[in-house]
Amino acid sequence: MQAAINAGGSLLPADLPAPPVYAKVNPADAPVLTLALTSQTLPLTEVRNLADTRLALKISQVSGVGLVTLAGGQRPAVRIRPTTARSRRWA
Repeated sequence: MQAAINAGGSLLPADLPAPPVYAKVNPADAPVLTLALTSQTLPLTEVRNLADTRLALKISQVSGVGLVTLAGGQRPAVRIRPTTARSRRWA
């Protein structure tokens, strides 16, 4: 499988943050490492973003690491409430 990924590497976008890799993982395995992150100065959404974009990426590049997952934290969300001509009549 890794050979097929390597062979198709020239077809992938040049701006990928990291090359794709194949790893055989058993999701039933117990975690080997669990980290908890906090910050006195950053909001929870920023801590989650840093863990996702920097920490998890670096850990996943370590030889022998099969799977990195994040849990918890807050992800930014946007709620949109459109105002239409019909909803204006009932407001």
